[in-house]
This record gives sequence, C-alpha cells and structure tokens, in this order.
Amino acid sequence: LGLGYPRNGGEQVNDFYPNGSIFRVQAFIPRAVDFGYISIGTNDIGDGVAIATIKTNIETMIDQWIQKGLPPAHLMVATLPPRVTGGTDDSRILALNTMIRAFGQQKGIRIIDIALLTFSQDGTTWKSPSLHVTNDEIHYAETVRDMIEDQVVSIMLQETP
Repeated sequence: LGLGYPRNGGEQVNDFYPNGSIFRVQAFIPRAVDFGYISIGTNDIGDGVAIATIKTNIETMIDQWIQKGLPPAHLMVATLPPRVTGGTDDSRILALNTMIRAFGQQKGIRIIDIALLTFSQDGTTWKSPSLHVTNDEIHYAETVRDMIEDQVVSIMLQETP
C-alpha cells in the first residue's frame, strides 16, 4: 500500500521469467474514502503453492489495509471459482474459500463470493457452462464479471453516505 519499490512478485527464474522477480511500484496510497479489491487467481492452486502461503499473502494484504487505519468494510476479497482440471485442486479451492470467508467474519472485510455465484451443488464444478470460458473450465466468463461488478457496486453504495 503505497510503499513503492522494491516489492516484487517472487517469480523464480524460469522460461517465463528469465530475469527472475518482476519489480513493481505500489504507487496507490488509499484514503479512508477509497475501496480496495483483492482477487486472487487459481494459478497458485494449480502451481501447487501451499494453502498456508496463499493464506499468509491474503492476510498480509488485509492486515496492511487495516493497519493503515482504513475501514475494513471498504476492503473486498473475492473467493475463487472452480478449477476443473481433474486433479486435487477442488479440495484446495474449497479450503481456500472457507478461509477467505473466515477472514470476512474475523476482520470485518467484505467478501465477493465468486464461489457462491459459480459452484454447482457438489461444490467442485461449475453451475453452468455459460459461466466459464468456452473449452476452458478454469477462467470465468464475462457473465461472472458482470455479477462481480454488481456486488462491488452494491457494497460501495452501502458503505458510502
């Protein structure tokens, strides 16, 4: 939150990142009237990053927001949609979504429950093929983006006098 360099994404040297970590500037310094939105992707799950690491990353972002004296109710964190790859990702996503919802209760942040919008009753697959990109059961479709937008706007209107 507004700390500038030398924050980086921790990317390891590989074919995609031949120079290693990408340095990023954190130029946004939020005010008490501003809102924040944290949305993680399913790539970490698919890449085998430990749930504990993902939890620490999300919690660090939430705690930095709160420690800056910013309203917890102005910070939105999204759950993850299904990631149907035939692997062990299902249970990891369910665990991560449970943890994200717990942060909402513990820390007073707002949850954008993408899982609630997209998961079928079994909790591991998509409600409908129209919710994910055609021939890609990892990325959600524009329809879901519209639903997320509606929730974000609703929260902002509720929290803005």
